[in-house]
Amino acid sequence: MPYVFDTTTAVSAVGEGRYAASLDAGWVVGGGVNGGYLLAVIGNALRATLPSKPDPLSVCAWFRLEDGREPDPISLLLVVDALPPVTFTHGNLGWAPTLELTAHVRAKPAAGWLKVRHATRNMAGGMFEEDCEVWDSAGRLVAQSRQLARLPRQG
Repeated sequence: MPYVFDTTTAVSAVGEGRYAASLDAGWVVGGGVNGGYLLAVIGNALRATLPSKPDPLSVCAWFRLEDGREPDPISLLLVVDALPPVTFTHGNLGWAPTLELTAHVRAKPAAGWLKVRHATRNMAGGMFEEDCEVWDSAGRLVAQSRQLARLPRQG
């Protein structure tokens, strides 16, 4: 019997590197969909895209807003926290509550896709730190962030 979590975070391929998901209304909190739930859905898309990838302590992805809107300094504030936490690569799925997030917008990004990389050097004491770099289509570092978060609960 499938688990509820697996069913409500499932994705289906709709093209090369593209996935669709039906978001469950049970995850709506205060009028919006819970961010950790959305990250879990994204994590399943990453898992489906890279089934043979080993478990590194980093997550890399290309990012663009779904309607084709070009990136700007305000959208970079979303991008630095848009990927699933690096804990997903170690099987620690679930919400990782942010304790502190510092973002640096370094430049106005060029039009086009953004390359985003999250990495950690430390997971200990029930917490982890996560560093993010955002590179624009011209190859410039346009944003960085550092986040301290709690590890997702297990079980």
